[in-house]
Amino acid sequence: MRGSDAQFSAGPAVTRLLAAAVAASLLAPSPARAIDCRKAASPLERMICADAALRKADAALGSAYGGLLRGTDDAEIRAMLVASQKRWVAARDTRLGDLDAAGAPSDPADARAVVLAAIRARTRDLSGRSTSDPARPHWIAAALRQRAFAARFTGGPFAGFDAACDFLPVGQDRVYGCFGSRRYQNGDRVCTLSDDWASGHTTETRTVARIVDGAARTVATCTIGGSDDAECPGPGNPAGRWTRPAAPAAAGAAAPPAGPRAVLDVELAPDAEAETWLSTCLTDPAYPPPDPVPAARTGPGSSPPAPAGTPNSR
Repeated sequence: MRGSDAQFSAGPAVTRLLAAAVAASLLAPSPARAIDCRKAASPLERMICADAALRKADAALGSAYGGLLRGTDDAEIRAMLVASQKRWVAARDTRLGDLDAAGAPSDPADARAVVLAAIRARTRDLSGRSTSDPARPHWIAAALRQRAFAARFTGGPFAGFDAACDFLPVGQDRVYGCFGSRRYQNGDRVCTLSDDWASGHTTETRTVARIVDGAARTVATCTIGGSDDAECPGPGNPAGRWTRPAAPAAAGAAAPPAGPRAVLDVELAPDAEAETWLSTCLTDPAYPPPDPVPAARTGPGSSPPAPAGTPNSR
């Protein structure tokens, strides 16, 4: 009787645990599955299902993605991984499903080779391990580093990531890449790195802004790899200059976004040099410094001009 009472009393608790487990499984993002060839509808899906190598690659990709999700129970990182994979799948279906476009391989075998290379490249990305901690997936380690870097600053409504990813034509191949803006906020300072791709090359734009009356107002901008705007100053470009609005307090005003931006996106992670620039931009209230003054030519017997800020002796 006591044993049956114990079983009966444990019933509701077990039921609650099972219900919680079911709810958690429904709420959790599910790993990407290999294409169900019984339901293949699009030309791309039919291409994959008709080719043994593509089917195998697609299954390996689903396995790599599932393993990556199982590598963390951090909800924020998992959400970032899910969004990233959905973004890749959408680009795959749009771009690789239309390989009849201009510049794409016209031979079916070449088209299959492009799709196979894209799937395998994505699998390598999702399967990579951290060089500093081989037990940890590279993307998860990168997300943790990205979060730690952002934690050095106050953050705010202007901070976050806006990414646009696509398969870019490189000869007959298609290479997946992400471009966009990485915004960091520290108090009333907002510093942004934006990458754009056009005509086969990348341009990086650096923007310094100050928050005035709830709007981010541009203080200065410069580019790396651009042709029309001011090239950013730096050790490799001492003659570089900033473009500065005549009235920063009234120029380039931008309200906070209507909704929250992504706070993690490892496909837009800055490199060490970019992080150094961001740190300086966000913590030095006098940044950016004045542009260098070009050296004036001096005639015979004349004295060189005094550096800026030197008191006039007269």
